Amino acid sequence: MSNRRQIERQIQTIEGLRDIIHSMRSLAATYLSRAEERLEGVRAYADTIGRAIEDCLFGREIRLPESEARSTAILAFFSEQGLCGRFNEVMAEAAVKHARTVDDPRFIVVGKRGPTLLQREKLRILAELPSTTSPDGVDAVIHEIAKVVLQLRGRGAFAQLYLFYARYLSPGRIEPTFERVLPLDLSAWRDAEQARTAPPHLALSRVGLLWELVQEYTFISLYRAFTESLAGENGMRLQSMEAAKSNIDDTLDDLQLRARIQRQNDITEELLDVVSGAEALRHR
Repeated sequence: MSNRRQIERQIQTIEGLRDIIHSMRSLAATYLSRAEERLEGVRAYADTIGRAIEDCLFGREIRLPESEARSTAILAFFSEQGLCGRFNEVMAEAAVKHARTVDDPRFIVVGKRGPTLLQREKLRILAELPSTTSPDGVDAVIHEIAKVVLQLRGRGAFAQLYLFYARYLSPGRIEPTFERVLPLDLSAWRDAEQARTAPPHLALSRVGLLWELVQEYTFISLYRAFTESLAGENGMRLQSMEAAKSNIDDTLDDLQLRARIQRQNDITEELLDVVSGAEALRHR
């Protein structure tokens, strides 16, 4: 009987855990859906700004000023919370590979799960910033990130700024992405301008407009990287919760089967005790 009670207690514990995982799975699915909705608009806006930069560059060879410093800051996005599969481990492994391609890399880490992994790989950390799990929190956090980046830039802490984030492909699938945002790489738009046959009409100063567009593109690049990372994180978390739910369901089925078998054994033992007692009384 004690073995049966122990199994029933295990079943109650597993059922409680299943409810928790169901809640986390629903939350991850909600956050992922919101991030996907945001990504569509953010990607389109970034593309629009890029095409505007292309128009400004039409027929012009414009060089942006570069710093004499050689250090490189890498703004890396990790998760704020765990239970998202190997999301952070995959990003940390890719960070090591990309850090070897730049001069004097120093990381600005967003998300509390990142610093420990990067320090384990002997990578230098310039600053640590909190992140969020919900896409609704991006607007509040992104301004603080931009503020810290600009302060470090103003103090001459770095000459180049790269973004390192998880590009969202589909639930459970991410692509670690490494791209430079400062100084902006204009070559992509210079190459694309070849398709235009007539110069664009500009009502503003070409250089002044380009400067404003570059600043806007830098900010939307940060915003897009953050949103992509959140979508990737929640997609990995959703997949992890799906796997955990499947494992718990299998464990629960096994425990319930064991409980039924043990119940039958207990009933059989009780019947044997009754029969044995009746036989003993009859003989007496």
